[in-house]
Amino acid sequence: MKDWREQFDYVGPFSEGRSRVRLGIKWGHVDREGNVTTPIIYDDVWPFYEGRARVRLGNKSFYVDLNGNEIKEE
Repeated sequence: MKDWREQFDYVGPFSEGRSRVRLGIKWGHVDREGNVTTPIIYDDVWPFYEGRARVRLGNKSFYVDLNGNEIKEE
């Protein structure tokens, strides 16, 4: 059985059960089983801290939760 890590160009260390991954030039997050939790569509993503991670798409930067949902700033 193939290791799920082989499908990505980069797999980072885990933080809060999620890892940064890169496929080509796009980034996202996966869980420990290799399931994509943040879509691999971003220009950059950061590790999770306190349940959220910063992501960048073009010149827009915002946060997502552990399920990849955008967190609305209050």
